[in-house]
Amino acid sequence: MPRHLGRHTQVAHVFATTRLTRTGGVVGTAEYMSPEQARGKRATKHSDLYSLGAVIEARRIEQLQSARITDAAAESAILKAWGKRIIGTRLLRPLLDEWREPAFEDFTDCTAWSLLAAFTHIAKPRQRRYPLKAALEVMKFQSLLTS
Repeated sequence: MPRHLGRHTQVAHVFATTRLTRTGGVVGTAEYMSPEQARGKRATKHSDLYSLGAVIEARRIEQLQSARITDAAAESAILKAWGKRIIGTRLLRPLLDEWREPAFEDFTDCTAWSLLAAFTHIAKPRQRRYPLKAALEVMKFQSLLTS
């Protein structure tokens, strides 16, 4: 083997000549793997859909975490949510307060992710009483932040 090709060619050769999978083996990134695959069961088309959804969700979260927003943009999003009846009048002040001074240090950055965290934090009591309705409200609020 020519000396200038070095280690990279050796690695490529190993991959080209070594069988990386075997029948019944599990290969994949755990975060994106469907529950049945993680248990070592056979993957189905439903497993593929689950994994695709997990990849899309991870990308959406990355976008929210990197999308910086100003106070004015946050207030505008909150008022849009109020106008669309995603959030009630009683929660406007608590949401603005949580956005400006988050209860958790992880959400002190002014991003769409931290505004979503503020929204879910102030809605916790509602999530316990009306979980499906609260989940729908969170999804609608997310769509405002990503549109």
